[in-house]
Amino acid sequence: MVTRFQQQLEEEFGKLQTKQATKEENQIEEDWKQLKGVIKEAAEQTIGYQPKPDRRRWFNNECRRALEEKNAAYKKWIHRPTRAKRLEYERLRKIAHKTCKNRKRTYMDNRIRNIEENIKDKQIRNAYKEGRWITKGWFSTAHGPLQRHK
Repeated sequence: MVTRFQQQLEEEFGKLQTKQATKEENQIEEDWKQLKGVIKEAAEQTIGYQPKPDRRRWFNNECRRALEEKNAAYKKWIHRPTRAKRLEYERLRKIAHKTCKNRKRTYMDNRIRNIEENIKDKQIRNAYKEGRWITKGWFSTAHGPLQRHK
């Protein structure tokens, strides 16, 4: 996979150099945009596009639907502001907030229940791992072992 990526980069850089030979003025911003585009294109052709995973595990279709309804009501209200549309938007905003809040609360309750079960089953490592996630939140593991997370 690495060699394919390198070959793809070499091809794209070759195309870029022929374009630069015809270009009279070298602008740093233009060059950077082209270089960034070349790297992205080569990576996308070799590995493919992988969307970022959603880290909000509690967020489900019910929350999504409530937020979509709220946003649609907001757009209607902004397009033509009337008192009835504002009241409808405020009603849907409260519903969306309550829906997401309740869903997140049940998710966190389940996580805490799992920690308690791990402690009862004497799986202390798993319990601390879960507890650390709750107190510190999610953070990238791309940092080296000697760097501290703040």
